Amino acid sequence: MKCAKCGAIGYRHFHALLCCDCAAERVRLRARTAYRAHHAVKKEVDAGRLPQVTTLLCVDCGKQAFCYDHRDYRRPLDVDPVCKSCDVKRGAGAPYDGLDPRWAKTKAVA
Repeated sequence: MKCAKCGAIGYRHFHALLCCDCAAERVRLRARTAYRAHHAVKKEVDAGRLPQVTTLLCVDCGKQAFCYDHRDYRRPLDVDPVCKSCDVKRGAGAPYDGLDPRWAKTKAVA
């Protein structure tokens, strides 16, 4: 089977049609994007521009918030305070629940 990104012959990595090198690159890109988003929120909290999350209520259920939730890691300061259970219910944010735009244009190579 050929890799959907680079066209190299390789095996199917998890559920994506990517070779091992392209899959590893994708994982690194997603981890770097998430790290930068979390770091940006931490800087805003430390500077006092965002309140401490423990002083807020969950936007979904009204309990005490546990963390800031990113729905899209590419917009690092677009966050919602949520409790632990609502954070789990919401699941992963983009690009985790969908392809990053840099990967969205890849087509399966027959």
